[in-house]
Amino acid sequence: MNMARFAIFTTCLRGAYKKKRDCSVGKTEVKAFWKTISDRAFGKTNLITSVRNPVYRYVLKILSTTLVGRKSGKNKANWIELFILMCRVQRREFNLATVLADSFSRGR
Repeated sequence: MNMARFAIFTTCLRGAYKKKRDCSVGKTEVKAFWKTISDRAFGKTNLITSVRNPVYRYVLKILSTTLVGRKSGKNKANWIELFILMCRVQRREFNLATVLADSFSRGR
């Protein structure tokens, strides 16, 4: 692998967390993004149906029912899904492999 590409791969955004981590975004950024796409306030229940743009709503629904599994809350957008959508909408580089590996490693 080209060393420049490897450096980009290892330093791209890897997730959204409440506490500051290297190569991540915080709650403030996820919350600000949520305000741009939803009619409701950011909180514990971020309903996918409150997202104004039907394409974003569809993408969040696909993420929540396929790649980013969950135990409950079929209509809720979690931080991982919002992070993935935010990076795509804002054209930010992120490391999807590590995001999904983190998601897959958690019990559902």
